[in-house]
Amino acid sequence: MTDAAPSSAGTPRSTREHLHPHHVALGHWVAHGLALAELALDAVTRPGPDAHKGHGSHDGRPARHPSVDRVILESAVLVRVVGPAHSARATRVADRLLDLATSDDARLALALDPAAAIEQAAAYLVLRDQRPDPRLDDLVCRAETARVTVGRERLPHRDLERTWLRGLLAGRHDVTTVDVRRTVLGGEVDVLDVRAGNRDDLRAFTHALRYATDFGLHPSSVPPELVPGLLGQAQSALAGALDDEDWALAGELLMTWPLLGVPAGADASAALAVVLELAESVGTLPAPVTPVDLDGLTSEERADAIVLSTCHTGFVLALLAALAPRVAWASPAPDLNGPSLRDAWLVGDERPTWHDLPYAALPGSAGPAVALVSDARVRRLARDRRYADLAATLALPGVPTTPATLQARELLDRLDHLSDDPA
Repeated sequence: MTDAAPSSAGTPRSTREHLHPHHVALGHWVAHGLALAELALDAVTRPGPDAHKGHGSHDGRPARHPSVDRVILESAVLVRVVGPAHSARATRVADRLLDLATSDDARLALALDPAAAIEQAAAYLVLRDQRPDPRLDDLVCRAETARVTVGRERLPHRDLERTWLRGLLAGRHDVTTVDVRRTVLGGEVDVLDVRAGNRDDLRAFTHALRYATDFGLHPSSVPPELVPGLLGQAQSALAGALDDEDWALAGELLMTWPLLGVPAGADASAALAVVLELAESVGTLPAPVTPVDLDGLTSEERADAIVLSTCHTGFVLALLAALAPRVAWASPAPDLNGPSLRDAWLVGDERPTWHDLPYAALPGSAGPAVALVSDARVRRLARDRRYADLAATLALPGVPTTPATLQARELLDRLDHLSDDPA
């Protein structure tokens, strides 16, 4: 095995024929994510004081910064989705993760906090097939039967995560359609986000899909009658993520199609082309600027802190690159006489920076992405409270029927009802 990124020869013929030209570098981004995992693991395991590393608490219980746990789990998920045969680097990362997940400190943490044991053992469970540890299995099972285990309240998608993890321990996929319907997947997420506060709901949506399908291995766990609505919600939310330039969320939403095993249409494929072209232009997906206190740190510690504060979008890109070849993506067929994405997109005070990408400026690129453009416009008008413009836009002929447009019509109806209220 080598560390070289796999070529497109590893992708099924029917899929390769549907990949956008910018998708040919998918294997590169998987390899990039594995390299990032090694850097992040170096950062969290390097000896010496560091605000981002684990340390002991006053009661002697092992404690870790949340970013450390996220790095370990995201790295484990990437290795599992990629598969151990991907490269020597994937094997190295898996070995390092399992060493951490089965360490004495990790075992003590499971024993001391049984209510959270299944989550704390997540990295081990994700990679358990590669190195089963019967003693650790027994410890997790004992924690799961403790009196206090069911006494902790959790959000529905977090409860679904526990069901998924228990299935990994048992060697089977235990998620049922009842479990799925109890989460946000059983309803409809707010894709307009008029008050700009639903990012947690959208992340619950994307994460619930991961657990429900076991990262695309069991898409039938999602009731088939829910699938069209989930695809529509993902597409409408994707328009908002592009408009906000929220690249981590955009990448997570784009996983909807491979997780459900459904070929992607022109709109999702156009969004994927934007995401991949942006990654190629800057070397990764841009991460939100996170304040990091670098005062008093050595150069090595500063590098570690920066890696830990910015690696999430890199993991999202790598996971998307690993999952995307599982389904077909529509090849762009723009009408070169039509408007570009940049020209068709509604622009307010600030133009999204991705509008300067070659694909966004390609004449006719807005044609295949008509629903994406429409949803972004509708969402922006709703958030800017330009209700007259919103009503006029919804009245135009040929406006696609999407979760965004349906929710916008309901919004206008509620506002109209308010104007009729005698109070």
